[in-house]
Amino acid sequence: MNLIGQGEYLKAQKKRFEEIIVFVPFYFGHKENMKRHAALVNEIGFDCVIFNLTMNTFKAGLQFPFNLRNGWGIKHLWAQEITKILDAFSGNKIIYSFSNPTSAALEAIELRQAKDIKALICDGGPFYDLLSCNWNFFTKESQIPTLPAKLFASFYGRIIWSIHHERELAKSFDSFPEKFPVLSIRGWQDPLVPPTSIEKAFKKHPQLDLEILNLPQGGHMDGLKKFPEVYKPKVQNFLESVAKKFAAQVGEPEPLGGMDE
Repeated sequence: MNLIGQGEYLKAQKKRFEEIIVFVPFYFGHKENMKRHAALVNEIGFDCVIFNLTMNTFKAGLQFPFNLRNGWGIKHLWAQEITKILDAFSGNKIIYSFSNPTSAALEAIELRQAKDIKALICDGGPFYDLLSCNWNFFTKESQIPTLPAKLFASFYGRIIWSIHHERELAKSFDSFPEKFPVLSIRGWQDPLVPPTSIEKAFKKHPQLDLEILNLPQGGHMDGLKKFPEVYKPKVQNFLESVAKKFAAQVGEPEPLGGMDE
């Protein structure tokens, strides 16, 4: 199968569930960064897809993400790319997304009215306070040397992402059907995205069937790596509660617990 973004379809050794899990990488992330999580869901019994988003490098950020179909913003471009991945597979899917690109995943779900999306797992996002979170990234994670350059990168990153980020994020969530299952994973020690910024994105959408995994010692998207004994069983329980088993499936998958990586 020829998928955009050098997409890969990774099969479970023993497939137990009908849904396919589609991973959406984080900002400046690569599909290879999804391999640890892909192995997790394969082990639970799901096939999954990993792929790359375009314009997901520092150099690509100097381009202008505008076209007549999508309008302005990397978010809209990525929503269309996520849509193409979703369209490549019949049947139901579950989206597993990371950090701010979760907003693009939400837009993709909105565009298809969640018709074949059964649930969402989001780790480290989506979030409000985009400008301050950009500042956190460019001052704590990037190699940008000077204060003026960091200020420029923070504001430019806000503009190039989407002009109406928070309004559009809320609109996407508003479009979700009643009792749509969401698992939100939040690190309380996240130096880039405070859990309060994630909470702002969810608090006005009571129609969501929201579960939260709080990691008191967790940073930004490091839950599976550093706290597998908590992360794995929570993800497994959530997925088992929303997915459909094959009719011929006999027996239950073993709980994953705190197994070694």
